[in-house]
Amino acid sequence: MRVEKNTKASKVFGDYESQKFDKLPLRERQNRKMEQMFENDDLSKIRNLLKLPEDSGYEKIILTLFHSRGKRIKSINSISEDTKSNFKILDQIIKKRFEASEKIESDDDMD
Repeated sequence: MRVEKNTKASKVFGDYESQKFDKLPLRERQNRKMEQMFENDDLSKIRNLLKLPEDSGYEKIILTLFHSRGKRIKSINSISEDTKSNFKILDQIIKKRFEASEKIESDDDMD
C-alpha cells in the first residue's frame, strides 16, 4: 500500500521530514482527518456511552474514552463495521511505516 506524499507537510517540515507523514487513504476521501475515520453516528454512540454532553467534541470524546478503560470494549462493540475497517487500514499503514523505519535503522547499523 503506497501512501501519497503529503505536500503540506513537505512545505512545513521539508522534504526529508515529510517522508515520515502519511495521509489516510480511506474510501472516497483523499485527505481524511482522524475524526473522519468514524462513520455515521459512531462518535455519538461513544459520547452517549460515556455520558458526555451533546456538544462534546471529538477531542473530549477520545480523551474521555482513553481514560475510561471499562468502557473501551463496549465502545468498540458499538461502532460500525465501516469504522472498524477504517482503523484496521490505519493499523496496516502504521505497521508498514514502523517496519520500514526498522529496516532503515538496521541498514544504518550495518554501515
